[in-house]
Amino acid sequence: MEKNWVIVTHERPDLDAVAAIWLLKNFGEQKFPGISKAKLKFLGNGGELPAEPGKNVGNESSIFVDCGRGQFDHHPAENFPNECAATLAAKCLGVREHPSLKMILAAVVNDDLRKPQNDNSHGYTSGPLDLAQLVKVVGRAMPPAEVVDWASKALCAKFEEQNLFWQNEKDYKLAKKEYAIGPGNVRWLIVAVHSNNESFSKYARRKGAAIIIQQNSIGGVQIFSNKNFGVKLYKVARKIRQAEAWSKKAAITNDLKTLVSEGKIVGAENWYFHHTIQALFNGSLTAPCVTPTRISFTRIIEIVKNNLC
Repeated sequence: MEKNWVIVTHERPDLDAVAAIWLLKNFGEQKFPGISKAKLKFLGNGGELPAEPGKNVGNESSIFVDCGRGQFDHHPAENFPNECAATLAAKCLGVREHPSLKMILAAVVNDDLRKPQNDNSHGYTSGPLDLAQLVKVVGRAMPPAEVVDWASKALCAKFEEQNLFWQNEKDYKLAKKEYAIGPGNVRWLIVAVHSNNESFSKYARRKGAAIIIQQNSIGGVQIFSNKNFGVKLYKVARKIRQAEAWSKKAAITNDLKTLVSEGKIVGAENWYFHHTIQALFNGSLTAPCVTPTRISFTRIIEIVKNNLC
C-alpha cells in the first residue's frame, strides 16, 4: 500500500544527499511504495525534526537522508566506515552492485569521504567541474529543492549512459570476432556487430578490439580503429570507396591520393573518412539521412581484414 512519504535532508544538500534521494525515488518503489512521489523537506542547522525517522506525522511517513540519525544517515562516521547516505540507500534497495551505478556511487563516496582526487579505480576522477563540486556551487545560488531536481537530472543522464555501456556486453558476446595480422606480425582483433548502441565501439576498445565494424538497423556502417594499436585505415578506405562505386556502377577516380583523402569523394559520397581518428563512416545514428552502403556486411569485414596497415 502506498504511503505519503516525506524525505528529509539538510538544507544545503550535497551530492551524497542528492544521490540518496535520487536512488530512493527511482529504485525504491518496491521497498517504499509511493516513494517516487515523495515530498522533500530541508532542515537548517539546529532545525527541529518534523518526526522521528520512520514515524508517521498525520498521514505522512518520514525518511531521513544524511541527517537525523535515520536509516540513511551515516553519522557518526566511525559507525559507518566507507559508507555514505547513497551507499546505505543503494544497499537497502538491493542495487549496490548494479553495474550502471558503480561509477556514480564511486564518485559520491570519493567526494563525501574526501578520498584523493586522483583515485580513479572506478574510472572516476574529481575536479572543479565535476558534479559534486557543481552541486555545492549551485547550492549557493538556488533553493535546495531546485538543486535536488537539477542534480537528479544529471544523475539520470549518467545512469542511462552507464546502462547503455553495460548493455553492450550482450552485443559483444553476439559479435563476430576475427583476427588480422598487423605490422610486425601482431594479431589485431576485429569485432563486427549489428547494434544501434553508440557506445559499443568504446566498450569493444576496452575489451581489446583493434578495429570495430558496426552496422546499425538502417544499414549504415561505421568502422572504428583503436589508437592504442596504431591502426591505419588508408587502404581500407580506398578499397571500400572503390567497392561502393562499383556496386552502383558509378565513376570513381583512380588517383590513390584522392581515394584516401579526408572527407567524402565523388562516386562514394556516402562514406566519410576521418584521418585524425582513423575511422570510416557510412552515416551514423545521429546522421541517418546518409544512404546506407550497398556493400554486404560480410564483404566489408573481408575488406577490412585484408587491407590493414
